Amino acid sequence: MNRPNWLLPIAMITAMLAPLTGQDFDNAPVPLPPLKKNFVAVESVNRDSVIVSPGIAAVVDNVDLTFADLMWVLLETNLDTIANNLIDMKMCELEMERAGITVSEAEMREELEGILPRFAPGKSMEELIKTGVFTRAYLRRTATTSRGWKKLMWKAKNLPEEQRTSQANVFLLRLYKSELVNKYSIMIRGRKPAPPKGAIAALNTVIKGKVVSYEVLPYEAMEFLKGVLRPTTVIQGQRQLVADYLVQRSMQKTGVVVTPSEIEGYVREMQEKFKPPFSWSMVLQAKGLTPDQERVRWRNVQAWIRSTNADVSTESMQAFRKEHDSYFRSRYVKVKHILVSTVDMSTGITKGKDAEDAGKAKAEKILQLIQEGVSFDELCKTYSDDSTNAANGGELPQPVKELGGAYDRDFSNAACSLTRKGEIVGPVKSIYGWHIIMANEISPPRSGPIDFYEPRYADWIREEYETYHMKKWLKELHDNAKIDYAPRDKVLEIKKATIQQNTQ
Repeated sequence: MNRPNWLLPIAMITAMLAPLTGQDFDNAPVPLPPLKKNFVAVESVNRDSVIVSPGIAAVVDNVDLTFADLMWVLLETNLDTIANNLIDMKMCELEMERAGITVSEAEMREELEGILPRFAPGKSMEELIKTGVFTRAYLRRTATTSRGWKKLMWKAKNLPEEQRTSQANVFLLRLYKSELVNKYSIMIRGRKPAPPKGAIAALNTVIKGKVVSYEVLPYEAMEFLKGVLRPTTVIQGQRQLVADYLVQRSMQKTGVVVTPSEIEGYVREMQEKFKPPFSWSMVLQAKGLTPDQERVRWRNVQAWIRSTNADVSTESMQAFRKEHDSYFRSRYVKVKHILVSTVDMSTGITKGKDAEDAGKAKAEKILQLIQEGVSFDELCKTYSDDSTNAANGGELPQPVKELGGAYDRDFSNAACSLTRKGEIVGPVKSIYGWHIIMANEISPPRSGPIDFYEPRYADWIREEYETYHMKKWLKELHDNAKIDYAPRDKVLEIKKATIQQNTQ
C-alpha cells in the first residue's frame, strides 16, 4: 500500500488502488495501437549546479553515496510533482500581482487552519512542524497560495461571501485555473517546448506590457522538496538511491546505457497510446505510480534487458502467463479488513517494536472475537484504524490481484490466498500495521478461450513479465553487494541539509 503522492499524509486505504494495467471495466485489456520509436531530446541536468551539505546516506562496496546523491534521486523521482507545484505557486503570485490582490497574515492563518486536517488530522501547526514532515515556510506558502487562488476566483466570478464555502467552488476553481493557463507559456523538462538550459521547468507571461519569466532551478526544487519530505519518503529514497547505483554500476560493467531521451521517448509513446477516457495518467494512478516512478521502472527494465541479454521472447512471456494464468484471466478478490496501525500517521514511520508487538496482540484478540461470532463489521467500526473505510465495515473500494497494483505485497498475497466469500486470514503484517482480512467477493478466472497473442493482451503480459523479472534482477544485485545503510536518524538529517546554488 504505497501512496505515490508524498505531499499528503497517509490515507490508509485510498492509497490501495488495484492495478488497471491496460484493462477496461469488464477486465479485458484496452486495445492498444502499435508503439512508435519516439526520440525526445532531453539534456542531462548538471549535478554540479547544486551544493548540498555533507552527509552519508549509504555505503555500497566501500563507495559512499552522499546526501547530495540522495537529494538528486528524490528530486528525479518526484520531478513532475515538484515542478507542477512550484509553477502553480508562481502562477498564483503573478495573477495576484496582475489583479492587485494580496493575502493578509490573518487570511493565511485562517486558510492554514482549514487545510491542516488534510496534512495531519488532530495536530496543530506547531505539532506538525515538530514531526519534521513539513517546514513552517512550506505550510505558510501553501496556505497563502490556497487563499490566493480562492480570492482570485472570487473576484473574477463576482462570488458573494455567502457562496464562498460551497463545495461547488472546488470545480469552479479548477475551471478558473484552466482558463488562466492560456496566458502562460509553461515548459517542463521532457516536454515540448523544453525549459531553458539548466532549468527543470519555466513559465513566461505578460503583465502590464512586460514579459515576466520564471525558471525552476534544481536548487530551488530541492529546497522545496526538503520542506515536504515525509520520513518514509526519505527512507524509500535511500533504498532507491542504492538500487539506482547498483543499476548504473551494472550498466557500466556491461557497456550499456539508457538515455534520458529514450526514457522521455517512452513517456511520449505512452501518452499517445493511452487516450481519454483511459489516459496514461489514469492508468498510472490505478497502478499506484506517478509518471516519475514509471520512468524509473521503465529505465530499470531496459537496464535489466540490456545488461543481461534477458530472454524477452514471446515463448518466455507466454510461459510466464501460464504460470499466472488466473491473474491474466482476471481473477480478483474484493475484501474487507480491520487495521491495527503501528505507524505514526503524520510521519509514516513505525512506532517501534513494542507498538508492533502490541498491535499484533490486539489483532489476534480481534480475530478471536470474530471466531467467537462477533460481527466483523461491528468490530471494524470499533477497532479499525482505517478511518476511511471503517464505517462501511472495512470494505476496500478496489479489488486485489495477484500481480501489480499499489497494495502492500504481503497484504495482496494474503488477500489472494482467500478462496471463498467470508473466509478470513490474519493477522497479516503490512507496512501500515496488522490486518484481519475477509473475502467479500471472489471473481473467478474467466473461462473459455482467450487469444493471449492478441496485441492488447501481449502488451499487458510483456509489462508484467518484464517488471517481475526486473525486480528479481534488482534483488540479486542487492544480495550480491555489501551495503551499509545509514541509520534512520542519521539519514533523516537530510531534512536539515543546507542547499545552495553553485554559481562557479
